[in-house]
Order: sequence, then C-alpha cells, then structure tokens
Amino acid sequence: MKSKAIAALLTFSVVSSLLVAQSRPQAPTTHESHAKPSNPAGVKVCPYRWSNVAIVGGGYVPAIIFHPKVQGLAFARTDIGGAYRRDPATRVWRPIMDGLNPSPIWWYSSPEAIGLDPKDPKRVYLAVGYYASPITGSINWDGNGAMMVSSDGGKTYKTVPLPFRNGSNDNGRGGGERISVDPNHTSNVYFGTRNAGVYFSTDYGASWNAMTGFPPSATMSNTNRSSDAGVVTVTPYVSNSSTAAVYAGVSATGAGSDAMGLYVTTDPGNIAATWATVQGQPTGMLVQHVVVGPNNKLYINYTDHEGPEGIGSSQLWEFTPDFSYKAGQWRQITLPGGPVGGLALSQSMSGLMLVSTVDRYNPADTRWLSGDYGKTWHEVGENGATYDSSPSPFIHNGSQNWESGIAIDPFNPAHAIYGTGGTVYETYNLTDGLNDRTVKWSTEGALGIEETSIVSLLAPPSGQTLLVTGLGDWGGFAFTDLKKSPAQGNFTSLAPAFPSGLDYVQNSPKTIVASITPGWKEYPGPKAQISTNGGMNWTNFAGSVKTRGGGTIAASADGKSFVWAPDDTGVQYGSGGNWSPSSGIPGQAQIASDRAAAGIFYGFSHGTLFVSRDGGQSYSVAQSGLPVDGRLYVRPGIQGDVWLASQSTGIYHSTNNATQIQLMKLDSASSAELLAFGAPPSGSKVPTVFLWGKVDNSPVELFRSTDNGETFTRINDDLHQWGVGPHVIVGDMRRFGVVYIGTNGRGIIMGEPQP
Repeated sequence: MKSKAIAALLTFSVVSSLLVAQSRPQAPTTHESHAKPSNPAGVKVCPYRWSNVAIVGGGYVPAIIFHPKVQGLAFARTDIGGAYRRDPATRVWRPIMDGLNPSPIWWYSSPEAIGLDPKDPKRVYLAVGYYASPITGSINWDGNGAMMVSSDGGKTYKTVPLPFRNGSNDNGRGGGERISVDPNHTSNVYFGTRNAGVYFSTDYGASWNAMTGFPPSATMSNTNRSSDAGVVTVTPYVSNSSTAAVYAGVSATGAGSDAMGLYVTTDPGNIAATWATVQGQPTGMLVQHVVVGPNNKLYINYTDHEGPEGIGSSQLWEFTPDFSYKAGQWRQITLPGGPVGGLALSQSMSGLMLVSTVDRYNPADTRWLSGDYGKTWHEVGENGATYDSSPSPFIHNGSQNWESGIAIDPFNPAHAIYGTGGTVYETYNLTDGLNDRTVKWSTEGALGIEETSIVSLLAPPSGQTLLVTGLGDWGGFAFTDLKKSPAQGNFTSLAPAFPSGLDYVQNSPKTIVASITPGWKEYPGPKAQISTNGGMNWTNFAGSVKTRGGGTIAASADGKSFVWAPDDTGVQYGSGGNWSPSSGIPGQAQIASDRAAAGIFYGFSHGTLFVSRDGGQSYSVAQSGLPVDGRLYVRPGIQGDVWLASQSTGIYHSTNNATQIQLMKLDSASSAELLAFGAPPSGSKVPTVFLWGKVDNSPVELFRSTDNGETFTRINDDLHQWGVGPHVIVGDMRRFGVVYIGTNGRGIIMGEPQP
C-alpha cells in the first residue's frame, strides 16, 4: 500500500456503498477454491466457489522467499493483503491467509515476516500485526501481534499470541527477513521484533520467549532512536555443517547514542545467550538485509532510512567472519547507483548477486546484476531489460518503485522474482544480463496475487460493463471480463484519488456517477464525475462545490436528477448542471435513490431516515429512532424498497411505497454490517439479499436470503473469511447467487454457487 495513512483510513472508515450501495505458465489469473461451509448454531449452509476478479497485483510486495529444498516453491508477503504460496506446478500464487475471520482481531490479516522450515516445506511461520507504531500522534489502531504456525503449507494455522505489536504496514516493512529457522535444529526459531529484541522458540513456534541476553538498548523505545523498525533480520550462520553463530541486524545507525546495527551470538539455541556487537562494522546507516552467500560470507545492505519511502542513500558491505564470528574482514562494495534497498544472492551460482533500488522516481527504480560479488555490474532494469505487463495492463511497461523484495531461485540462477509497490515481475533469463543481453521481465510473476483495497463496487444490471470499482492508489477499474485485468487499465485520470461513492441510472445502467475522494496526494479536479459508457471514460459534472470530495452520490431512476453528500459539506442536488444545497437534511448524510420511482431520494443520518420527492431539493423526516449505526440501502424493482443494516441490532426493511416509509426490524439477523442485492432465483421475482453479519448468534459471516430476509443461508466457509473482511459487497443482478466482495487488501472476491 502506497501510504500508511491511506491504509489506515480504508481500514477504519465506514464507507457508504450505494450498490446500489455502492507461454510460460498457461495458468488462470484467478485462484478458485471450494469448501463446504461449517454449520455453527444450526445455520443453513450452501456451498460456493470462490475466486478473484482479476486485477493482478496492485499492492506492495515487500518480500519473496524461495524454499531452499523444493524447486519452484516460494512464499510472498504483502503489507495489507496477507501472504501467498507459489504453486511449483502452475507457477501461480495462492492466498494462504483467507481463512482468518476479521472478528474480533482484524490486524492478524497480514504478516510482517515469513519464516520457512528448510527441512519441512509444509511448516510456515507468519508474524502478524498491522501497526507497531502510532499512525497519528499517540493513536494505536490495533493490539498485540501473534505468530501463526502452519504445518500444512498454509492451509490451517495455530495462532500463538505475542506480548508486543508487529507492523506489516509500518515503516521498515521492506527489510528482513525477521524470522529464521536454525537449519540444523529446526525446532529452534528466531524472530526479530520491532521493540522487544529477539524472541526465540524451541518447540516449532508453539511458545515464544525473549532472548534475555540481547541488549535492550537495541530496540528500546526512546527519542534518540533513528528508526522504529527494530530487529529487521535474524540470520543463522553455518560453519562445518553446524550452526556456529546467529547474526541479528538492527535498524540503527551506531552513531551517537543510537544502537549498533549488527549483533552476534555464538551460543545458538540458548535463550540466555550473550549477544555482542560485531567489531569493525560501518556506522551511520540502517541495516535492511543480511544474506549469507554460498561462499559463507555475509552481505549487508544499509540505507539512510528504514523505508520503503524516504530512502535517499545506501551502502553494500561484505563481511567475512573470523574464527570468533564477532570480528572479521569488511569490504565495501561499490554500487553502480542507488539508493539500493533490495538484495539477493544465488545459492547455486557463486558470485551471482542482484540488487534493486527503491525511491528512485526519476528515472524509475532499476536493478543491477553482478557475477563476481559486486566487483562489476550490469544493469538489468531501466536499461538492459524489457517488460511485459500484458497480464496487468494498468502496470505500464517499465520499472516500478519500492523494489525491496527480490529473490533468485536457489535451483535456477536464471530465474528471479521481485516485488514492487504495485506488482511482481519475474524473469527466466537473468543470467543473460552478465553478457549484456536483454533480460526479459514479465508480470506473469504476479499471477494469483490480488492486493488492492476496494472502497466501492457497482454491478450494473445490463450493458458491456460487468463491474465498476473504486480503490486506493489506482483510482478504479471497469470490468468487461472478470477473469482478465481490464485491457484499458485503471482510471488514470483519477489515481491516486478514487470513487468512494458509485451509482448507476436504473433505467440506463451504462450511465454511472461517482463521488471522488483524494488519495495520498491532493486531487485538483472536480469531486463529482459521470460516465455514459459504463465507466470506460469519465467527465466532470458541470458546476463546482467547495469540498475535498468523497461521500455518497446517487442518480434518480430516470437519470434526470442527482444528489451528492460530500464528506465535509452539506448535501447537494442538481440535474447535471450546477449543484445547489438541499434543505431539511444534515450534511454528510448517506444518500440513495429509489430504484423504481424517478425523483425520489432517501437519506439517513444519526438514526433518522429522510425522504425527498422533488429530486433531492428538500427532505422531510420519514422515520426517527432507528439505530445510529445504520447503513442505508435501496433494493431494485419495487418503489420504496428501503433497507437499513445495523451492526448493533440487525436488519430493518420497509415494504411500503415511497409515500409512507416505515422500516421494521427483521428477526433473522442479530448483526448486519453490509447488505447487497442480486438476481432472484429461477421462478421468483424477489431479488436475493446478501448479508455480511451474524445470524442466530453465529460469527460474522456471509449469508444469502431468497425470501426477503426472513431466513438466511451461510455461503462462505471457514477457509474463506478474508482477514480484515469486506469494505463493500454487491450482488450480480444478471446471475442468481453471484456476489462480489470488496476487501481491504485482497482485491475483489467473487462467489458463485456450486452446481
């Protein structure tokens, strides 16, 4: 994710969706999986097939790790979208954290570090937790982290709570790797923390304790620290087939009162082992990566900032330990450019080293390759390479930024993968670069990874466009094929701003309106826009409103009137020309249009339902005393078919016409966070209702109703709960039972009933 603050905003804000709410591998771009839902509390269940709507990539991939003993097997971690396992046969990434339920601990949904057992490819360690340091001021959004341990390759986990926070989306997330397994005693596992030193397990991660001999000053919180990233890497060192030492790299400069950057213990496996600073080490910069080459020398990447943003300079050093492991010979490797923030070495081809830059924006980031441990270099990035981004057309051919996670296949030195702030590139001819031949990179390396934060979703009931979305960083997409990333790319005129509200004209669904929220930088354009071709192109509404934008927006059924409720000003109405203030309704209210009667709009604010019968010009109170946490929805097909979802109390529904709205509570759900509507089943005219909430005191799950919400059937399963959970859900009005889920970090999930 480009911005820590934006990720926090998308995670914790309530986004009102109007949906109306709102060849190398010949492999699919999406991962399909099937599982039978469990049946807690006697809730009816229905099996579904789950896959991703294809965007392909979209977010920051800080680390990629190949397994040292299984050819083609690799793991990747993202900052907000969980972790992935690369299938050696198909070369497609598979999500391995979709089984996490967001309630009550949502921050377990992404890993700060991955650890692999070199002898058992099915044993995987994930250190989870979003934020270890405050996002703004002294505010901490989450709680303590955990270590998740899998013995089946990431299908299931045992969760071990930890007494400190982790930071998958904090500064310093591009360093690492923090978890390491002793290759000779694989029950011994080390974890470098941000503020609690080095933690250690002797029982395959079942329990964890602090290594008491590690100096507290190395990660102690104090105003003199140059970084909050803590221990970014722990590296066992093998000599004569035995683990002789363990090195810990700290994000510290060693200058003034700051801690040193590199520590070592020669007593592996002892929780009380004494750690010493490595003698002769450079000072003034922060450790990012420590890699042991096949020559048994340590290669250490230093930067002037923990990153991934803000790095301006870097150094690369080679360290040859002597018999004490606490001292040795240091050699600075001259870098051909920088700043370098990614480092990889081949374990099967001596001398082969690949480095990548970060935060080099003009020109873009690049990579350099060496065949002699950095004595000479060959550029294989901005120059000396070609790029194929056809699997993800929104990634325009060429380099990206934040290239901190790079890896060389330990079995094939010509095969390398690197992650960026927006995708994953892969090559199978890396070593051609040693002879200055062109290296070919492709985003086929990202197939299966879907890491976008979805803010709004819309599924028009007819027309070429099947799905429209607004999302962080990229603006949005309009899909005409759900299995392929859109050929026209993203909404480049908006990005990094995005539509926080979307609606279509019921009688002409190719006409879509959007309210625009600025992203991680100010968006200068108008904050309300319209498309007349299904989201393929956007134009500004005439007139302007003094606002930063955002909020909800709605179109009347005939497309002759529009209502917009920006985030920071009063509700506005218009007919496509100038906007004018509405009366009788509070600012920032949720807005929705009647899907059958033209000119009728509804609003909801602080427990009160409002109705307008004059195109949004004026409103009157229709009902008060409703739940203050309600979210407003209107179902297509019948005039006055108004719904309210309340997380605290459940579902409310009115079946009266628009002249006399009266919402009544349904008994079927105890909690309703999100609602959506889809096509009715065969033989019925009643649209399907989808619910993300609780039924009969169940956990928060996804349900479906075909009887106006009187009863619900669970449709997701224990392997598909998607971490932080949905921001928004929308039903497909063309195909019965199909539902789309907009997640915070796992892109768009599509659910289809199993035949």
